Amino acid sequence: MCSKPVVMIISGLDPSGGAGMTKDIVTVYQNGCHPLNIVSTLTVQNSIEFISAQPVDFNYLKESMNLLEKEFPIKAVKIGLIPLEDEWIKKLSGLLDNFSCPIVIDPVLKATSQKKELVIPEKFFDLINGKNKIITPNFNELKAIFKNFSNITSDCTETISKAVSEQYGCTVVTTFEGKKDAVLIASEGYVSLHKIELIKTDREIHGTGCAFSSALTARLALGETIFSAVENASRFVTSKINDRYLYNKNGQYFF
Repeated sequence: MCSKPVVMIISGLDPSGGAGMTKDIVTVYQNGCHPLNIVSTLTVQNSIEFISAQPVDFNYLKESMNLLEKEFPIKAVKIGLIPLEDEWIKKLSGLLDNFSCPIVIDPVLKATSQKKELVIPEKFFDLINGKNKIITPNFNELKAIFKNFSNITSDCTETISKAVSEQYGCTVVTTFEGKKDAVLIASEGYVSLHKIELIKTDREIHGTGCAFSSALTARLALGETIFSAVENASRFVTSKINDRYLYNKNGQYFF
C-alpha cells in the first residue's frame, strides 16, 4: 500500500464543471495526490458567462479546515476563487499562518464596471506575503499587483515579477494564457523563463488556469522543486488541451 500526499483545496464551485473546485479535485488526483475540498464561493456561471458569486460563511471554512487538519497531514494548499472581501481574506490569512507547507494562490480577480481595472482588496497582499506562498497570476493580474506598491509604469514581465516577489517574499509564477510559449518564475531575487508547448485553438479553453495551479500544487506536495513542478504542471495542461472537447457551438472548450 502506498500513501498519497494530501492537498487542501479552497476554491469556488463552478456549476459547469470546467473550472474551480471540480477542476481542482480532478487535477490534484490525476497528479498523484489526495484532495481535501473546502468550497469558498458559490457561483452562477457557465463556460462563457459569469453572473454572480456568493461567499460561504467563514465559520464553515474555519471549522472544516480545523477538522481536516486533525486527521490529514497536509503537504500543500491551493487557493482559488475566494470572496474579495477584506474581512474574509484577513481571517483566511490568519488560518494559513499556521501552515508551513507550500501555499499556491491563484489570484482570481475581477474588474470594476467603469474603469475595467482589476479590484484587489487591501488584505489580499497579506495573503500572498511569505516565503511559502506561490502566486500564479496572468500578466494583467501581475501588473495590478505591482501597481499596488509601485508608481513605475512597466510592461517588462521579468522586472515586474521580480519586484513583486521581492516585495512580498513570495514566489511568482506568471502565465500568459496561451499568448506566449513560456512561464516565468521569480523567486528569491532571480528570474527564470521556462518554455512550454503552445497549442493554438479557435476558441478559449475553460479551466486552464485552475488546472495549472492545481497541478503545480500537487507537484509541490510530491516534493518537487518549483522548476520541476512548473514543467510538469505545464506538460499536464498541454496534454489535456490536446484532448479538448466541445459541448455546443457557443461555449468554450473543456478538457
